[in-house]
Formats: sequence, structure tokens, C-alpha cells
Amino acid sequence: ILQPDGPQLLPHQTEFILDFSSMNDDKYRRIRNIIKFNLIGGGGSINDESDGYSSLSSNNSDPLSQRIEKALKLRQRKEQ
Repeated sequence: ILQPDGPQLLPHQTEFILDFSSMNDDKYRRIRNIIKFNLIGGGGSINDESDGYSSLSSNNSDPLSQRIEKALKLRQRKEQ
């Protein structure tokens, strides 16, 4: 039987804590950031088919989302 890796929900649980502390790998850091930005953006649910970043553009007047977008653009420039 194949078991999915990662935290499993026990029958009496309704949620579990996502712990990414052991993931230092670049791919997982990107996943963690997408989740974090989704939570900050508010509008973007995890089920959104967007990449997680697009949900930020809806509230550009918010200074926090402006800071995040600036940070994202800087990071993208570094990665190129």
C-alpha cells in the first residue's frame, strides 16, 4: 500500500501544522513562500489554480503586498 509522505490527519483531527523546517531545498522553499504569500494575500485559496503570486495583485494599495511584490521582483531578478 502506498502511503503519501508528510503529515497525516488522524480521524479526530481537523487540521495539522505544516512544518517545513526540515526542507531547506530550493524547491520546497518556493512552495513554502507560495503558501505564505497566499495566506498574506487573503484572496488566494490553496485550491486556486493561480501560482500563488497572482492573488497579490488584486490589492495593490495594501503597503504589505507592495513590499512583497517588490521582494518577489528582486528575487526573480537574482534567479535569472
